Amino acid sequence: MNPDNLNRMKNVIFWYLVICTAIFECSSQVGMDNSPPFLITAASSFETGGNIIVLTIKISHTTAVSFRKIYYLDRWADLEIDRNGPETVLSARLNLQKKRIIMHSDPREEIGNQPPLINKGSKAEPYLKNYPDEAILLYEFENRPFYYKVSGIRPKAAGIE
Repeated sequence: MNPDNLNRMKNVIFWYLVICTAIFECSSQVGMDNSPPFLITAASSFETGGNIIVLTIKISHTTAVSFRKIYYLDRWADLEIDRNGPETVLSARLNLQKKRIIMHSDPREEIGNQPPLINKGSKAEPYLKNYPDEAILLYEFENRPFYYKVSGIRPKAAGIE
């Protein structure tokens, strides 16, 4: 075998390993967290009417944690955060109503239609299969994003604590 070919082959193998290592290292930066730096004390949901669901999560021990979003029933929602004493209450409002799409033989009548939003590529979605008692909580800790699966969400009647 020619020494030039051997050197080329070594270079190809070296760069292949470097690229594979970089890809696997980057992909493992964000994932599901099994031991978050907080404790979930209660999680519940209730439907307010008009296809709106309010999700409430009570958390304690939330030092240096920044809560961002929640994924529940195939939808992302922003969180409202209420810190009162040692307990933090996260709440999210999810609108389950589908937008009305006008279908007409005249394309000019369909001008107001918006294309559907496709949120593909999120790291949380493969972990959740639309179970009504589970949600994915996105939070930041020490300037790094983490996902945590909240299980045991109990449906409640509206207004009952």
